[in-house]
This record gives sequence, structure tokens and C-alpha cells, in this order.
Amino acid sequence: MAYMKKQNDFTKEIAIDTGSGLVGAGFGLVVAGPPGALIGGATAPILSDVLKRFLSKKEKSRIEKVAELANKIIQKQISSGSKPTENAKDKKIGELFEGTLLAAKDEYEDKKIPLLANLFGRAPFTNTPIDNLIQSLILADQLSYRQLGVLSVVGRNQWENCFNLSSKPLPYSSTGRGTPDEKTQGIYEDVNYLLVLGLIGQVFVKGARPAVASGTHFIAPVNLMLLYPGMLLFNGMLLDEVDKECTGEIIKALKWEPKE
Repeated sequence: MAYMKKQNDFTKEIAIDTGSGLVGAGFGLVVAGPPGALIGGATAPILSDVLKRFLSKKEKSRIEKVAELANKIIQKQISSGSKPTENAKDKKIGELFEGTLLAAKDEYEDKKIPLLANLFGRAPFTNTPIDNLIQSLILADQLSYRQLGVLSVVGRNQWENCFNLSSKPLPYSSTGRGTPDEKTQGIYEDVNYLLVLGLIGQVFVKGARPAVASGTHFIAPVNLMLLYPGMLLFNGMLLDEVDKECTGEIIKALKWEPKE
């Protein structure tokens, strides 16, 4: 699914490729073997080092899973004819890889692991600097799967205007206006957290720069849009792959309006 014309930059390329990669003779990576030895060349020592650390069975399984998924993304990207950019030669790619493995190790929400793999696997095929992607990984690590789902909904609505989100904030008082259920309130708190982090903003006046006014009673979902860090997460992690059960609940919450 393409939201904008494909360009080699995560701020402009909106979830077009489902594959990514970090392999090929030019980059010096060879991908082969069972889990635990999936990514060779420049990243093999990193994977080997992480796997030699004291790990629980579950932690080891998560590390192997993210490496295996990244490998598949990489191979698919290469097979489709994508060429690595200068990012593939950046020594910091190893830091991004190690960070991805360590983020996966501690990730108790299994659904986030494929999204982490997307971020690493696509990195060598974008012009977005690796340092920026490392910051994206740090942000991704502290967000829940549902918060990533909020970014998915905001991004898709921003480019497609497809969800008919509410133009009204949550009421200060429930008197005569109805009260949102607890899940809706929780999702608004997720939105507020993303505002505080500067991942999303609100456009209150057409043509104006987005503002980052926080507080659930200031949030009008229809005004939400991704800011630069949010765009990197949306594109790098392919957040349109967040499952429909999660995004469906978010859309429902962000369509809620108080009764008159």
C-alpha cells in the first residue's frame, strides 16, 4: 500500500515496501544458516556476542526471531532489485543492529518484534541517517504496541483522510455529555504521551505549523498528524502492518464524541 510516491527517504516513503535488506556482496553481508547465525559478515560478530551473554530461553528466542525476520526482509529487498545506499557502509549500522537485538531481548510484546525487524532491515536502503534511525529505535523501545498503532492510524488518516476521526476533545466533565469508556480514555492517554514525546502534533488552523499541545482535553483527533520522528517510525517500522484488531480499537476510540 503506497500513501505517497516512493522516495528513498523515510520521511517521504510511506510504507510501500514490505521487504527490506542488509545483504549482498557489495555490503559484505551474507545471510545463511540457522537462527543464531542468520546474518553474517559485518553483523555476525555482533549477533554472536549478544547470544553469548547470559540470556533466558525466552530472551534468546526473541533475539533469534528478530534476526531471522530482518534477514528475510533483507533478502526480499535485494531480490526485488533494491540497492543499498551509503547507509550500508556506515559503521553505525552495527550499532543499530546490536540495539535492535537488545530491544528485542527485553520486548515482552511479541507483536513489536516484526516491527523492530522492519526498522533494521530497511535501514541500508534509505538515505535517512543511521543516527536518526538509532533515535527511532530508542523511541520504539519505549512505546507500547498500541502506541505504535496510534501512530499507524494517525499516519494513514493524515495521507488518506479515511477514518472520519472526531473533531471534539474529551469533555472535562461527564455531566449531560456522556463519558468515554476506560479503553477510550487509555487510548487518549496514549495520544497525549505521543504528543509529549513530539512524535505527533495537532494542526488547529489550516496551513499552520502543527502544535504540540498536550492534555487529553485538548486533543481533537482529526487534527493529529505525524511529526518528523513519528514519520521515521511509521515508515521505518512499516506501521501499516499493525494488526487490524489493534487499529480498529484505536479508530473507534478516536471517533468517539460526547453526547450533546
